[in-house]
Amino acid sequence: MGVWSFVCDTVSSVASTAVSVATSIGGAISSTIDKILPYLEKIHPVLGQVSEIIRDVGKILGILKPGEEIEDIGDRVIQASEQDPTMKPERFDTYEEYLNAIRTFELDPQKTKQNQENKTATIIGLATVGKATEERFDLRENSSAEMIQVIAKSPEFFNPDRMGNLVRNDANFGEIGRYLDGKLSLGQTDALYDRLFSMEQKINPSANRDQFDNALYAAKHNQETA
Repeated sequence: MGVWSFVCDTVSSVASTAVSVATSIGGAISSTIDKILPYLEKIHPVLGQVSEIIRDVGKILGILKPGEEIEDIGDRVIQASEQDPTMKPERFDTYEEYLNAIRTFELDPQKTKQNQENKTATIIGLATVGKATEERFDLRENSSAEMIQVIAKSPEFFNPDRMGNLVRNDANFGEIGRYLDGKLSLGQTDALYDRLFSMEQKINPSANRDQFDNALYAAKHNQETA
């Protein structure tokens, strides 16, 4: 009971801090945070894994630079907005321009340590890189939050190469999330399997359909029993 109480308190603290920071930034980042927060309790145990996958996807897709981490971006978003309250993504034509702008800010090491320790930098970074990905590839609105949720549900199946490929092929992450939650009909599930396997063949031409279907089914089953 004590351990569970500690976990709940930790998640609540992370959520509260992230909301406070995101509100000051506003716009799409704040909106994405709002959509992630209801899932934070489930994401929290695998937050590091989710962060690593989004980081690697960001590098595969050319959104992040070599050596950058999700929490680095989140910390820069936070400190840039503190130093200049007008430093918001909406001021720029693209997220690429915004990311380049916040990379020029000098950081306070003590604030960096605090932002990373309380996980705010990670949550804000996930939202920012997610929105940059959504914009770069003209994905459906809210795809960034849905993408984070999908990874959290099955980080083993939705690895960086597979996620990068799904982004490039305009996969519907909301639909994938509904499948993982058991909310698709049999016909919708069959159609989704067909589309996802077709995308899989683009990075793995020798992919075996039965093995792929079994792995996707296992991803759903494992997260249901987690």
